[in-house]
Amino acid sequence: MIVPNILFAVLLALTIVGTLVLLAVWRCWPTLSGVVTDLRAKYAARAVQLLSGYVSFRGAYEAAHKEDWWLPAVTGLVCLVLWELLKDSVDGRVKAADKQDKAALFRAKTESTARTELLAVFRRSVDDKTIRLLRKMEKRKDSASVTLIRAALSPDDHLDSLLLAMAVIFHKQLPADAPQTTNFRVGLYALNEGAMEPIRAVNLNNPSYNVFSSFRAHVASFQLTTTEKPSHTVRCVNLRQTIIVEDCEASANAGEFHFFSDNQRGYLRSLLAYYLDQICRDDGTTAVAALVVDTDAAGFFREADRESLEFCLREFAARVKLELSLHAMLLTRGASK
Repeated sequence: MIVPNILFAVLLALTIVGTLVLLAVWRCWPTLSGVVTDLRAKYAARAVQLLSGYVSFRGAYEAAHKEDWWLPAVTGLVCLVLWELLKDSVDGRVKAADKQDKAALFRAKTESTARTELLAVFRRSVDDKTIRLLRKMEKRKDSASVTLIRAALSPDDHLDSLLLAMAVIFHKQLPADAPQTTNFRVGLYALNEGAMEPIRAVNLNNPSYNVFSSFRAHVASFQLTTTEKPSHTVRCVNLRQTIIVEDCEASANAGEFHFFSDNQRGYLRSLLAYYLDQICRDDGTTAVAALVVDTDAAGFFREADRESLEFCLREFAARVKLELSLHAMLLTRGASK
């Protein structure tokens, strides 16, 4: 009969087209994603289902002519399964792409918020120093003395505030389901007599806790020339680049990180060391330095976020260097005017 032959040809053509499109979706999805949408795939699959259903119904109705309808019916079944698979494949890829887009949008929003907060931190820092300077200027009666200038510009409080602000900014970038007790510690290290010596530090959750106990107990690991279990502060300075340890426990198991004590496993879970290059020490000399931030949130500092992390640390580093230079310049050394 003519009708079964025509339907067989149509279904066979749809089977071939469906096979080719399915292969193209699997192999060339990025190129086809703008053309083969989930809505178009669903409409096409529904049309094929209707046609295949009609063939099956007509085949049953024309049972007396089995020899004419058997081949179209089987082809219709194959075509139906194939186009349903095509619909599901396209739908899965569209949902995956949508998930990636949402993740990228979330990262962009987080990055925008972090950079806005960074600008606010530096604005507040400048405002605080300006207010302090204006108050001192209001009290002076004659030419400014070194003592007056030092009191107005002294960076002691401001430097600690900067390091604390850095810890706060990172804390604000925690996922919504992260514990609010998650801690961040920031340490400023500078070279002194061959060792990377800690000179400033803040502990977000416990301001009174001395975060430099590891240095005192393991001075050898902070020697710039050490080759036996060097600290990441030393590695950062020797390599002159940012060191990121996403998961300290996993890195330790892989032999790429070492804890100074088992106690550290509880609070040292992700680490970032940033190379500062030269800073000014109290005696006016310069020395290489590094900023080190760690947290008890495993996976917080990620290699994928290197560019964003370095942007943040670079901005803080510029202000830290300024405060250290002011501190060295304003130290009284026997002069009063």
